[in-house]
Amino acid sequence: MHLSLNQAAKAVRKSTSTISKYIKNGQLSVAQVKDDGSFCIDPAELYRVFPEYSRMPQNEQSQTPVRTGSNDREIELLEKMNRQQSDIIHALQEQLKEERDERQKMTIMLLEYQTQVKKKAPVYVPDEPVSKPSQPEPAKKRWWQF
Repeated sequence: MHLSLNQAAKAVRKSTSTISKYIKNGQLSVAQVKDDGSFCIDPAELYRVFPEYSRMPQNEQSQTPVRTGSNDREIELLEKMNRQQSDIIHALQEQLKEERDERQKMTIMLLEYQTQVKKKAPVYVPDEPVSKPSQPEPAKKRWWQF
């Protein structure tokens, strides 16, 4: 089974112009050139030039990441850091809840105090209008007295 230029480009996730450049430069050989000028590319030859795409089929992915001895320690440390950060977040949420409760209590106490002060404060209602004490007006100076 041979691949067309378009199929080969999709298989190795390259553009058709990239594949045709490899063919023109002689880096990728063609199994057959048809009468209309299209190419027939052997998949083995295609994956020889682009080996990183020959390992896994196009829409298939590995289900689990590869665990090696070198990254086991790193994974362990990352999990430990994740637990520590979760603990810190939980502690901060608790502290925030306590502060919110305390603020609500203080607001209630302040409102109660304000209502008590309003009840105790005497209201001043004057019987007769209060006038200002009369002060003698200062004598006006003439312009030559300056």
